[in-house]
Amino acid sequence: MANELSESKLMQALNWTYEQAVKGGAGFDSAEDMANDYLKGSGSLHDKADSLIRWQNTKAAFWEVLLVAQWT
Repeated sequence: MANELSESKLMQALNWTYEQAVKGGAGFDSAEDMANDYLKGSGSLHDKADSLIRWQNTKAAFWEVLLVAQWT
């Protein structure tokens, strides 16, 4: 079946996603660029890091829901 999700396909997708997140790509900033943007904001370093982590967790959850919906 063409749409069958195998471990190999899943690992390819995860590896591609990780590379895009770290290096930037597909219209997204690199992890370093994103961190630098957050450092420019107001608040303590702890608040800035916390904000970055919370937002990235929210986006990851959104994409996970979309992927699960596609494969179920």
